Amino acid sequence: MGWIQNINIGVRIVGLVMIMLLTVVAGFSLTKLNSIGDEIHGIAEQDLPLIEKISELEAIVVEELIVIMRVLISNRGIVENC
Repeated sequence: MGWIQNINIGVRIVGLVMIMLLTVVAGFSLTKLNSIGDEIHGIAEQDLPLIEKISELEAIVVEELIVIMRVLISNRGIVENC
């Protein structure tokens, strides 16, 4: 620790201020990362199940459209034969 006593007082103050700023920035970063983690957790728990349900509904709608198109096509043939 003798080397610290050999350093100019201005350099010591600047070093101390830099360490304090680094600590503040690190704390702020950790807080923001925590917030981002919470948001991602919320998305995973709420939005993804909704997206899965919407995908299931889309598949059902497509199947129904296929059935409707087949009915229309078969009815068209019946009408043309009359």
